[in-house]
Amino acid sequence: MKDKILQYIIEEKMINKEDHIVVGVSGGADSICLLHILYALKDTLNITLSAVHINHGLRKEAAIEDAAFVKALCQKFEIPCYDYYYNIKEVAKKEKVSEEEAGRIIRYNRFLKVCNEKINGKIAVGHHMDDNAETILLNLIRGTGIKGLTGIQPIRGKIIRPLLNTSRKEIMDYLSKYNIAYREDLSNYQAIYTRNKVRLNVIPYIEKNINPNFVKKIVKTANILQEDNDFIQEYAYEKYTIIKKEEANNSIKLYLEGFLKEHIAIRKRVVQLAIKHISTEKNIEAAHINQIIQLAHKEVSKQINLPNSIVVKKNYSTLDFFIDENNSMNKMAIEYGIKIPSKVHIMEGNKTIITKILKNEKDITMTKKPYTKCFDYDKIENTLCVRTRKSGDFIKLKGLNGRKKLKDFFIDEKIPKETRDQILLIADEKNILWIIGYRSSDEYKVTKQTKNILMIEILGMEDITDGKN
Repeated sequence: MKDKILQYIIEEKMINKEDHIVVGVSGGADSICLLHILYALKDTLNITLSAVHINHGLRKEAAIEDAAFVKALCQKFEIPCYDYYYNIKEVAKKEKVSEEEAGRIIRYNRFLKVCNEKINGKIAVGHHMDDNAETILLNLIRGTGIKGLTGIQPIRGKIIRPLLNTSRKEIMDYLSKYNIAYREDLSNYQAIYTRNKVRLNVIPYIEKNINPNFVKKIVKTANILQEDNDFIQEYAYEKYTIIKKEEANNSIKLYLEGFLKEHIAIRKRVVQLAIKHISTEKNIEAAHINQIIQLAHKEVSKQINLPNSIVVKKNYSTLDFFIDENNSMNKMAIEYGIKIPSKVHIMEGNKTIITKILKNEKDITMTKKPYTKCFDYDKIENTLCVRTRKSGDFIKLKGLNGRKKLKDFFIDEKIPKETRDQILLIADEKNILWIIGYRSSDEYKVTKQTKNILMIEILGMEDITDGKN
């Protein structure tokens, strides 16, 4: 296996002579195997090594024993070992991310910091072929484009993955053959996290009942998709260089005529390249890209605000991308009381809300137009308002135990986090009647028993939205 990994390192051009490799070592089978292999190859590759171990503060005594185990091994190999402690629960709470994500961020930030202190530094982590298969399958389940189906890359910036062409079985066989000790994290065998469910339940089922070579096949497919993705990306970049009119550090203009002539797949990639030029793609989701694609078809002077203070504006002949710190997507805490009947103008977003009472159910046929909804007026409790979301909000829907948290609704609808605080809601004192642009509550639906019908019409919603009304 050592020769196989050496060949993979050479083929992928992961390591150069005199590189210093910072190895992420948890103490588990994968990272211990990686450290042993790199230690065995260090003279052949002419490299130096150090190790970084992170205690996430989740496993108490077991985590302390993990750290001691890693430090002892590094002492045996006579390589530096940098170990750090973090309270991942607190980090996750502070950053409002999952513990898994918090741990990942902490690890890579610390790896990078140590790496940057080294001459010719690179970071080696223990992802293997089975990890890659899990990632590809997870991305497919969650929904992704071609790039997401290409899986984990052998090289990403300073990060290298020498074991990516090696299966979990090969790693375990190697450790067993040479009687190499490693630490066990029992949480890896608990089907709590989604990735664990895929690893412990989904892939074994596929291998047992459908295709015993599933891992190799899906990784092979990912490699084919990577080749296709590389070609499409190169083609998109060529088009991008033709379509762009002007560029500066914090802005870029695209010729609309040339942009609109391209296939939708190329337009999306051109948009991503424009964003990458002025900022970062972090926090930019597929929904944002689709909004920009739609913007190109809107009237002149329309604009949208994106995360990272990015603004995209349509002009007469160009689509302009620029940074405007004053137009960053901040939370809009909006609440206006609504009298019935009335006409209420919402300053934020330039919207107007018209309410009226209908006595005849036949009148509803006249309201079949976008952003107009009818509700059972007698079910409304006290005053009505239009507002943005609040903590604990939910909407009553059929088939979901009678209700669904607004947060969960936004997640299921793939509404970007940065957009959620801008979505307007119609609500009474207890419940949400209407998530404007998306869904109305089943609790207030007009039925044969309805005596008084409340009609609500929203003007100014013909802007950028692709919701369900």
